[in-house]
Amino acid sequence: GSNGIQYTPAGVASGDEEYSVRTMPTGPLVGATDSLQQSIDFRFTDNASQALIGMGIGEEESYMLLQAGSNGLGDFNISTYNQDGLSDPVVTALGTLTPSSVQNWFRLALTLTSTGNDVTIAGRLFDLGADGTGTPSLVYDVTTTVTNPGVATSSALSPGYRVFSAQDSIATDTTYIDNFSLVPEPGSFALAACGALLAGL
Repeated sequence: GSNGIQYTPAGVASGDEEYSVRTMPTGPLVGATDSLQQSIDFRFTDNASQALIGMGIGEEESYMLLQAGSNGLGDFNISTYNQDGLSDPVVTALGTLTPSSVQNWFRLALTLTSTGNDVTIAGRLFDLGADGTGTPSLVYDVTTTVTNPGVATSSALSPGYRVFSAQDSIATDTTYIDNFSLVPEPGSFALAACGALLAGL
């Protein structure tokens, strides 16, 4: 198959670059009887750089992401990013793992459900091997709850992902992304479309 979509920051000057995509609105997360499943495949090509991919759901002012980031030392840091629209964003570290190779293809998958003002994120990270065609091997599994009234009660949520790279004079990472999947269940989200829109998720 193909290498998917290639994202390369422009140049190696100091600074950060970010690329975000979100889909059309899906409707509210209305409780444990409904869930939203998402997954994306990704590959970081430089073990020495600090790159990150996040995937989640949100609206204009409120959103949340489950993130997997390379720390430049051969490890992945797993975290949540929570912006409730009322205060500064909160990044919560969930754990660190050392995969067989940071430069393998991986699949980040999550399921979201809501109860009141809380959203439960069930996330998993799979190793797909060097060329992305290997049998998915589960390397990380986490379930956490994030309080975000804006997301939990919104009627116009947009699932999506973002790619982030912290540039320096040593390494500029190229990130490949592929197979972004979105599955509302049991279908009450009334998914309008899955066309990618550049936006600030």
